[in-house]
Amino acid sequence: MATYDLEEQEQIAELKAWWKQYGNLVTTLATVASLGVIAWQGWNWYQRNQAVQASAAYAVLQKAVLDNDAQRIKAASGELLEKYGSTTYAALAALKAAHMASAANDAKTAKLQLQWVAEHASDDLRDLARLRLATLLIDEKAYDEA
Repeated sequence: MATYDLEEQEQIAELKAWWKQYGNLVTTLATVASLGVIAWQGWNWYQRNQAVQASAAYAVLQKAVLDNDAQRIKAASGELLEKYGSTTYAALAALKAAHMASAANDAKTAKLQLQWVAEHASDDLRDLARLRLATLLIDEKAYDEA
């Protein structure tokens, strides 16, 4: 067994007393910090996963736009709005669906899509949606609403 001189024994006793007083606090703080890091990493993983899935759904929408398939456009934009409404892809899909609906003289659907973007999207896309919605309303001669 190792023998310690008096000074080392005092340091060990001080360390033991300090750990007895603050050990639970240190352990709790370390656990909370670890859980915070794990939660942050989990949230980042979830966000990346949502973005990847939304990207795949948006690719389907773009293909439907190229094929000019109104049913698939509605289905793909609906899926993006329903499942991935918090992503930018959802707002872009709604803008694209509104454009296609407007081109097909379906002003009601176009207005609904643009209103969704105006309520849920980031600032830049929200302003663009408001501008396009105002354009549709002016075309309908609804000047007060525009």
